[in-house]
Amino acid sequence: MSEDLFGNTIEDTSTAKKPPKVVNNMETIKKVLEYAISSRPYVLIGPTGQPHRLGEDGIVRPLIFWEADALHQLITKKLVTVGGNHRFQTRYGEKTGQSVLVPRNTRIMLSRWNALKPLPSNGNATRRSA
Repeated sequence: MSEDLFGNTIEDTSTAKKPPKVVNNMETIKKVLEYAISSRPYVLIGPTGQPHRLGEDGIVRPLIFWEADALHQLITKKLVTVGGNHRFQTRYGEKTGQSVLVPRNTRIMLSRWNALKPLPSNGNATRRSA
């Protein structure tokens, strides 16, 4: 809380945090986990942890917003972990970053999700008679 010119208390809007964006799309979460397991994994660059992905040419590039939101959600929920510090090549030079690791339990969970069959979308699902 701070005071305005007349001594009235007001809330500080600069310190108010925005709530994290929640990704409810299961296909997006599965895609991000599959990318994290792939040969081009995610890294968090700099002290703020900006999410990037390692490119085929060895240069890390920033993520698009939906992919970054999903990755931050997975880190917050501890489905992926942040590893040690490494040096990465960016478009602007070499920077320090942390690797994003996928634990064994998350890999098993992803394989279970991939084994699920989608529900029929036409509404002609077989129903049990009572």
